Amino acid sequence: MENKESIKSTYFIVFILGIIETVLAFFGGPLVGIAVLIIALSLRSKLINAGEPVTNGVKLILIASGIHIASLLLWVFNFIMGFLAIAGIFVFFTSLLYLLIVFGVFITLIVACIFIYQEYSAIK
Repeated sequence: MENKESIKSTYFIVFILGIIETVLAFFGGPLVGIAVLIIALSLRSKLINAGEPVTNGVKLILIASGIHIASLLLWVFNFIMGFLAIAGIFVFFTSLLYLLIVFGVFITLIVACIFIYQEYSAIK
């Protein structure tokens, strides 16, 4: 019983942080994504220790947060290259790539939050 409550509360925390990461996807989301990734990994290990399968929502939020954090490196690279005014056309294309990645992460986070909420509400 205590284990189910722990898993349910961790689902709730991942859900709330996932919503925050989704809302801040284009501005500060990768920083929130670090917290989401750590707590989702904790939830994954709790599910494995309880003998339950890792659900699709947890898998999706792990993938989306990981890619979101990795996109932060691309953004930093673009910022430095743009600040130094080096390879303007290259910066344009990498900026476009960054926006496409973040848009994909945004959509994936929305779907992951829906799955996480359904999995949260299914725990009794």
